[in-house]
Amino acid sequence: TEAMRTTENILVQEMTDKVDGWIQASKNQLKMMNREHKEAMKEQERQIQLAKQTRKRMKQEQVEYIAAREKENRQLESLERDLKGIRAKKETLPRHLEASQIQLNEAKRALGEIQNAVHKQEKSLETRSTELNKALKLYGDALGLTFQQGPAGCIRFVFTHIDPRDHQRRFYFELFRTEACYQVSQCQPPIDYSRPLEALQATKDLSKFTCSMRKLFQESCY
Repeated sequence: TEAMRTTENILVQEMTDKVDGWIQASKNQLKMMNREHKEAMKEQERQIQLAKQTRKRMKQEQVEYIAAREKENRQLESLERDLKGIRAKKETLPRHLEASQIQLNEAKRALGEIQNAVHKQEKSLETRSTELNKALKLYGDALGLTFQQGPAGCIRFVFTHIDPRDHQRRFYFELFRTEACYQVSQCQPPIDYSRPLEALQATKDLSKFTCSMRKLFQESCY
């Protein structure tokens, strides 16, 4: 009987130890899952903040563009009023016809210069808007690309879905622009990006440069 009780105590202790071990393992696993969830939420929040900043910047550019157009419209209206005044003087003051004609020609020339400036600015803004839309369309889930604010005003381009053995592996480079040229400050893993960077300096085609860098990252996996 004493031996049976001893055996039962041993079995009970073993079962208790197993249950305690399972409970501890479950707690550890739950802590790890909570930590991973928090990290994922932080990363998502960073992406949301970056998207908000991009949207805010684009809205600001739109506001500036509208303000510039309104200012130019006011200038055009002012010039049109001046032209009307010149025509009135031409009709009522024949003896000042030559002087009025000179003023009219000057006003037309100024109007033409402003219209040309407006056209150039509109074309520049339309080109920039088109490039931004192309970039936003291309830099989506298909490329596994996100953007992060890097140090000293540079932008970090972060790729995933490149390594076939680990789709979540991060590949990135940091790009910034000086008054003279584009420069890459960091690149992980290291690759030879000299040719794409040279092409970027010549063409200013950021979309093509991004695709070239992604291709080089892909080649580094083999």
